[in-house]
Amino acid sequence: MATAPSASAAIIPNRCEYTSSEPTLSYAPNTYKLAVKQVQCELNWSLYNTTLTVDGYFGSDTRAAVRKLQDCSNITIDGVVGPNTWSKLNSWARSNSWADLSGNC
Repeated sequence: MATAPSASAAIIPNRCEYTSSEPTLSYAPNTYKLAVKQVQCELNWSLYNTTLTVDGYFGSDTRAAVRKLQDCSNITIDGVVGPNTWSKLNSWARSNSWADLSGNC
């Protein structure tokens, strides 16, 4: 089973470079946030066959992908990107593995 490397700030060089800010984020389809673009980009690098539009809006597709990552990472599945989810997301986005093909989900 693959494990994700340890996490650090959100900037993923040569992959996702929108912001290093890691605020708590949740479903808000009508509110633009740069940090949501970072989440969407990292989800695209973390989950196999995920092609979220990186638009900065936390809609239903982003929420579903967050919940899938949380499930695969064995953390609370609530669709909210808080400290634990950021940590797992940063780790998987930096890795050369897919969270959902790691054997955890």
